[in-house]
Amino acid sequence: MKSLNEVTLLGTLGADVEIRTTTSGDRVANMRLATDESFRRDGELVKRTEWHRVNCWIPAVVEYLSIHGLKGTPLLVQGALKTRKWVDQSGVERYSTEIEANNIINLTKKPATDQREEEPAPRTSRGRKSKPAQESFAHDDADSIPF
Repeated sequence: MKSLNEVTLLGTLGADVEIRTTTSGDRVANMRLATDESFRRDGELVKRTEWHRVNCWIPAVVEYLSIHGLKGTPLLVQGALKTRKWVDQSGVERYSTEIEANNIINLTKKPATDQREEEPAPRTSRGRKSKPAQESFAHDDADSIPF
């Protein structure tokens, strides 16, 4: 039987993106993404926020997020669930489930500007220019993921 591990989230950054560098020199973007839902229970409106830990290893996206990954930025994140295990200082095994992003789209609406004054659009990991209103980055080569 085949299986599928795919996550799509539409949410808002809860804090500025943290950029970290591993001991091997790879950079990773760590972020917290909030998704909201609301529903009625017994006639009362109930609002609930779910927090998601998201990591991204794609160099072009990490660079972009180091500049544009600010608290409150609306993002569309696509990726897969990953669970990691570690042992804390007291010897207890701990687990954390996170989303490893392979595509991120910034949903911030940009004000209309004169084309001549517009900054060049950042390039995706494949070298194409991204759309000016929604910058998108994708990663298709699983062999180049550093783990």
